[in-house]
Formats: sequence, structure tokens, C-alpha cells
Amino acid sequence: MADRRKYGNSWKKIRDRYMKNHPNCELCIMRKMKATKATEVHHIVPICEGGQNIDANLMALCHDCHAWIHMQMQKEGKRK
Repeated sequence: MADRRKYGNSWKKIRDRYMKNHPNCELCIMRKMKATKATEVHHIVPICEGGQNIDANLMALCHDCHAWIHMQMQKEGKRK
């Protein structure tokens, strides 16, 4: 429900399609060489900063990797 308010009604369709095509966490595969089930879709460039809902700007992530990315962004002052 929060996603719909934040990104609009089309986000759920985009997210579901992306998750179907990318069922594993893309960071776990790259960093740990490990297949972990993806649970979230992350915008590489946030919508509020001009990012778009296109595949090149999306990453399928597990909860832990998604939290880690946002923590890194906060440390770098890129996000509140």
C-alpha cells in the first residue's frame, strides 16, 4: 500500500514483473556469489532524484542488502 502512494499504481506491476525476471538478490550474487531470494526492488537512482521505473535503474534485493544500501546512502549524505 505504501508503495502505491509513493510511486503510483503502476509500480506494483513494474515491481512484480521485475521480481519475476530477477528472483534472486543481485547484490548477494555479485558480492557473495550466493543465491538469496529477492524480496524488494530498489531504485538505483531514486525517483525523487530523477530516477525512472526502467530495468536499468532497478535492482532486486533481499531485505538485508536493501537495508545495507540505504544505510550506505545515509552515511554518504545522499539520503535522509
